[in-house]
Amino acid sequence: MRNGRFDFRVILAFGALFLLFMTLFLGLGQVAGQDNWALKDQTVFHLPQINDFLANGFRLDYPSTSATTPGSHLIYAAVTGVAGLEVLEADNPLINLVSAAICTATILILVWYVRRVTGSLGRAVILSFPVATSSYFILSSIYAVTEGASYLFWTLALVIGLLVPARHWGGLGFSLAMGGLVAARQIFLPVAVSYAASFILGGFWRRRFGSTALILLYGLIPGLVFLPFYLEWQGLVPPGGHFASFHRSSGLNFDLVHHNFALFGIFAVPYLLVVRQQKADLPLAVRVAAISLVITLISMAMLDVTYAREEGRWGSAVWQISRIGDRFLPWPVLNAGMMFLGLSVFLMGTWKNFAAGRSMLASIMFATYTVALFAQSLSWQRYVEFFALVTLISFAVHEPVAARWRQVLFCLAFLAYGAVSVIAKV
Repeated sequence: MRNGRFDFRVILAFGALFLLFMTLFLGLGQVAGQDNWALKDQTVFHLPQINDFLANGFRLDYPSTSATTPGSHLIYAAVTGVAGLEVLEADNPLINLVSAAICTATILILVWYVRRVTGSLGRAVILSFPVATSSYFILSSIYAVTEGASYLFWTLALVIGLLVPARHWGGLGFSLAMGGLVAARQIFLPVAVSYAASFILGGFWRRRFGSTALILLYGLIPGLVFLPFYLEWQGLVPPGGHFASFHRSSGLNFDLVHHNFALFGIFAVPYLLVVRQQKADLPLAVRVAAISLVITLISMAMLDVTYAREEGRWGSAVWQISRIGDRFLPWPVLNAGMMFLGLSVFLMGTWKNFAAGRSMLASIMFATYTVALFAQSLSWQRYVEFFALVTLISFAVHEPVAARWRQVLFCLAFLAYGAVSVIAKV
C-alpha cells in the first residue's frame, strides 16, 4: 500500500491473518460446542426474519422476529435471492460466506486506515490484531447476526470521518455510512451526531461555516432512514412485549457507564504495552488521572457495580472479574481500578487528539454510543467490545510503537484472551 492505496501485500497479510484465526477459532468453537450466543440469535431471531423477507418481500408492517431494524436481514435475503434460493437454511454455507465477507471487509478497512496513518503495514496488522481475535467478531463472521453489518458500517463511518476532509465529502460519507449503521441496528441513531459534534468542538466551523451548515443537514440522513420504522412501530423497537422488556430497562441503565469504561480499561492494558510512553506526556497524564479518579469514585458511590444477572449485569469479563473480586475483597477495588484506567486512557487519547488539532470523532462516537446503550436492560460485553477496540486503535495509531518483544506479547495476550472467551463463552 503506497500513499494509502491498497497493494497486494495488504491483501496477502490480511489473508494469512484471516486464515490463521479462522482455523484456530473454528477449532476452538468445536471444543466449546454449539452453545453460543450467535447461533442462538441466528436460530431464534434472524433466520426467521430473513426467510420472511424471502417469502413475502419487504414492507414496513412486516412481522418482526428481531428487535433491530432490518438492514442486515435484507442483505442476507438479497444475496440468497440472487443465488436462486427460496429459503435460507441454517446449514447453508451461504450464511458463512456472506458473514465472512462482511467481517473481512471490516478488517480490510481497519488495516488500510492504520496503514494510511502510520505508513507501516506491520503496525497495521499488529494494532488490528485484537479485532481479529475477538470472539464476538469471529462468531459474527460465521453466523447470520446483525453485529457484522454494524461493525462494517461503524468502521466505514469512522474512517471516512477521520480521513476525508469535510470540504470534500467527509460529512456526507459519514452520514451515509451512519444511515447503513442505523438500518442495521437502530441503537446507533444517537451516534449520528458525532461528526457534527467533532467538527464544532474541534473549532473547524470557524474556518468553514458553510461546511458546518451542510454537515448539520447531512446529519439528518440516519434519522430519515429510521423515521419510517419509528412511525410504523410507534416507538424505538418493533411492537411486542418481548422486545420492549428485553431492550429497555426501567428508567435508564447507568451501569453502562461503569461497564463500558471498565471494559475499555481491560483492553487498555495491552495497548499501553504496545505503545512507547513519552516523558512529555507525564504532566497531562497526572491531570487526567486526577479527573478520572474523581469520576470513578463518584460513579462507584452512585452505581451498583456488582455481578447481578437479574439486573442485566452479566455476560461480560467486567462482571466476571467483579464476581471474583467480591468473594475476597470488602470493596469493589477491581471494578474501580478497571474504570479508572479506562477513563484515564480514554480522556488522555481524546485530549491529545484535541491538542494536536486532530478530530475527536472516535471518542465522541464511543461516548454517544454509551449514552445510547442507557436504553438497554443488559450490560453485555458483546455490545461494546468491538467499538472499544476500534477506539483504542484510533488512539494508538498516533503513538510511537514499542519494542518488538512487546508487540509479540501484545498479540499473544489478545490471542489468549480470544481463545479463553470462545471456550468460556464470555
